[in-house]
Amino acid sequence: MCVGWAWGVAAMASSLAVRSQALLAQQQQQAQASLVDGIPPALQYQKFIFSGHFLDPRFGKISIL
Repeated sequence: MCVGWAWGVAAMASSLAVRSQALLAQQQQQAQASLVDGIPPALQYQKFIFSGHFLDPRFGKISIL
């Protein structure tokens, strides 16, 4: 089980290291622009995160060669 956890941590670290900061900034601006008044922003951001709004599709999968 620890080996699987270690692979996940390594994959996440490598993905974060090569993630496009410009893409992340663009996704954050889109999320900010789509916030609805009257609903707490934290809840709306939580929905964005769990719906995959901030995922980078280039690094969403781990392929085993």
